Amino acid sequence: MTVLNRKLRRQVRESRGLLASIVLILSIGVACLVGMLATWRNLDRALDDYYARCRMADFWVDLDRAPVPDLREACAVDGVAEVRDRLQFPVTVEGLDGERQVEGLALSLPAAPHPVLCGVQLVRGHWFDGESRDEVIVSDKFAEARGLGPGDEVDLVLDGRQERFRVVGTALSAEHVYLLPPGDLAPDPRHYGLFFLPRQRLAELIDREGAANSIVGRFTPEGAREPEAVLDDLARRLDDFGVFAAYPRADQPSHVAISSEMKQLRSFAVWLSTIFFSVAVLVLVVLMSRTVQRERTLIGTLLALGTPRRTLALHYVGLGLVVGLAGAAVGCVLGQWISSAVTTMYRGFFEFPALDPRLYPDLLALATACAAGCAGLGALVGMRAVFRLRPAEAMRPAPPERGGRVWLERVAWLWARLPARSRMVLRNLGRHPMRTSVGVLASALACAIVVLALGWVDVLDDMLAFQFDKVQRADVSLTLADERDRAAVDELRRLPGVLHAEGSSAVACVFEHGARRRRGAVQGIHRDAELTVPHDAAGARVPVPATGLLMTERLAAQLGVGEGDVLTVREVAGERRQVEARIARVVQTYIGMAVYADFDWLERALGRTGTVAQVDLATGRDPAERRALLAELRRRPGVQAVQETSFVQRRVEEEFLDLMYVFLGVYVLFAGAILLGTVLTVSWIAVAERQREIATLRAIGWRAREVARSFLLESLAVTLAGAVPGLLLGQGLMDLMARSFQNDLFSMPSRIAGATFVHALGLAVLFVLVAHALVGRSIRRLSWVAELGAKE
Repeated sequence: MTVLNRKLRRQVRESRGLLASIVLILSIGVACLVGMLATWRNLDRALDDYYARCRMADFWVDLDRAPVPDLREACAVDGVAEVRDRLQFPVTVEGLDGERQVEGLALSLPAAPHPVLCGVQLVRGHWFDGESRDEVIVSDKFAEARGLGPGDEVDLVLDGRQERFRVVGTALSAEHVYLLPPGDLAPDPRHYGLFFLPRQRLAELIDREGAANSIVGRFTPEGAREPEAVLDDLARRLDDFGVFAAYPRADQPSHVAISSEMKQLRSFAVWLSTIFFSVAVLVLVVLMSRTVQRERTLIGTLLALGTPRRTLALHYVGLGLVVGLAGAAVGCVLGQWISSAVTTMYRGFFEFPALDPRLYPDLLALATACAAGCAGLGALVGMRAVFRLRPAEAMRPAPPERGGRVWLERVAWLWARLPARSRMVLRNLGRHPMRTSVGVLASALACAIVVLALGWVDVLDDMLAFQFDKVQRADVSLTLADERDRAAVDELRRLPGVLHAEGSSAVACVFEHGARRRRGAVQGIHRDAELTVPHDAAGARVPVPATGLLMTERLAAQLGVGEGDVLTVREVAGERRQVEARIARVVQTYIGMAVYADFDWLERALGRTGTVAQVDLATGRDPAERRALLAELRRRPGVQAVQETSFVQRRVEEEFLDLMYVFLGVYVLFAGAILLGTVLTVSWIAVAERQREIATLRAIGWRAREVARSFLLESLAVTLAGAVPGLLLGQGLMDLMARSFQNDLFSMPSRIAGATFVHALGLAVLFVLVAHALVGRSIRRLSWVAELGAKE
């Protein structure tokens, strides 16, 4: 064993270049596993701790208005362990600089600090002292973005009344880890915040004394097993109070956002590390096959002298384990760095009191075991052919490799027209099917990763273009504080800078189809509308039918309905009428789950009088005129919220594109590691096996760069052969991910632009060229005169 150990050390030293390329592949696999799973654990641990501190609710119910005594009596249902009634109301902040309106959500809290469901965690300042009626606690990120702190003052407009409040503290809320402004796609702490007021003070401001419009609660263990049934029962008992929405934690917007991100991290960790480990195993099989074939006579001799097969097997497995452990060591360090960087980055997206990277020894041990196991498996598979031979047979040199024609030679007319160099390349590839197959597979996987990485930019561009250039085409959207008649639209249309105005209604309702129920809203739009235009999945405009509904495909799938089906639409506020409606068409949207209907038909069906809840405006392009119009709109008391479409798009691009480019660069480097490691290993093995051939070519006049070009052509042929299925695999992975990450907040298209496939192919070729710069160096350094020298 001492002799074999010395041989192992010498072998590692002599083959360090080959082994380093495999270590590179393994280390990236380990880094993906450690980095992403550690980040997922960091988020999961921080989230659980945060939810426990703030007593996160299990469910939410949004109401119109309900007397507190009646509300508490109605909530006494089986499956509900605890409820808390509260008040919430949209708020506008006045007096802050900036072109865009500053908005927020006012939430009630007890006047004295004590643990409640969906409580807050103070960051700075103190709780309400109860001596003043003008105290407010502000969400910490909003306060930080606006430079506010304890002692500063803010002017809040609630229900048309402007009041000045003194900030006594800043806080974090577990139910708003990911705080999205209404209708927005990214957090905007500079223009949207939370404002916590004492319950009694908020009730006075919005005329809700003795009433509540929101419920948060927790399930019993039995209720948690069937949350939908419990919420349906609760919603029926609260029906008289106008239930706008009732949903469990799994559907709560903030929780959906962070749980989707965590799900994505786990998914990426598994399939990315699997790709790298699989490629490493295959490359090790190629390397070990070549190694044991080269040492075939030595193995036969040792077996003949009585060395146990198990001892020799352990020796060669040890070579694989050295590679595995080296890859694990490098990968664990790199993975911990990735985890630290990504966790720190998430602090800018999610609001946690503490989100710090941690070291997880069990995760490092798991990754090390995976790397060592894959390396050991590759070594075992690679050496099994020689170890099956009898000692006497193994002691003889291996028979010459079988020649013969490759399959393409049978196509005589084509083969005869190929240049001599191309025929030589094709013969070499055809006579080493295992090595060629590994190269093709590595190329396919690398191209798939690049397509997936570059495709995310296409997905975001496609989603924004579809949503804001086709469906929601308004320059400015207004949400009215109270429903108004159509005269409000005419009034807004006459404002300077407004080119066109369209009003729409919004009816909160419950959709019922058989046993399935979903809460949502129907948006009533005019059939000649130009600012809200439904489209189908193919991108074609869908006209609003005279009767019936246009329903988004995600909501239709949840209700189990299709075109032509009839469902019940029941209003949850006001008269609470219900109507049987036919699904006229299934349409596409990427933000929310909209349902459209003809404005006049919807008003008649529900016995309404043509009321408008939202107004969309098309405005001129003059910046000064646009600023003046926005200022005028914000001053109007009937306008609750003003949303500028260009600002929403810009926010999404600022928040997500920069992050996307970071991940894009990382994934491209990962794909490059696969190609570099595979091409280097396969090419260096080929150079070592064909040294006499290379020397002969040099002797007859070939230059070193011409010989290197032949090897480059082999690698390019293998890479291009794997690229085509790799591009298709990348599109398939994008389709799978787009389906798996859909939720009630958004969905993603999966169309990838043709230019993305070209770029992926170009990057694959670039990595091959980089690898062959090193291969060409090896060929130039080869002493062809010594290789052709006569041997005694």
